[in-house]
Amino acid sequence: MRFLGFLLGGFLVYSLSTPEKLSRAVLWFCSPLRHLGVPIHMVYYVVWFAIRTIPVLVGESNIVRLSQQARGARPAGMMHLQLSGTQSFIIPVFAAAVRRADGFALALQARGFDPATCYRKYPLGRLRPVDGLWLAGLAAAWAIFLI
Repeated sequence: MRFLGFLLGGFLVYSLSTPEKLSRAVLWFCSPLRHLGVPIHMVYYVVWFAIRTIPVLVGESNIVRLSQQARGARPAGMMHLQLSGTQSFIIPVFAAAVRRADGFALALQARGFDPATCYRKYPLGRLRPVDGLWLAGLAAAWAIFLI
């Protein structure tokens, strides 16, 4: 139940925010780690790239699902047959994701992208008292949901 709540919360956050806003929120949240020498702009780029690839993975999974249905694969029946059907679905999606990530890394390398360089400097937003009230209300609602 907690895992389902975590997934629903993540889906809600992802569907209501743009990848840029989510990445900037991670940058703001991790900003105290800058004093410990953690390169938080690298975390920013990792989160931004990961969020940007979610729709691509959904498209890849739809292609694999439709191709397996065209070949006559119907995962139904006993549990071990369903698990083997899931395995035959996950492996091609994972292979396509690795292929796409490798191509993306080569493209970034060819363009001279250096993750150690901070390309963008965004001013960190200041929290207002209203933001604190909203955050406290959301945290309370989330705690009640998880309990």
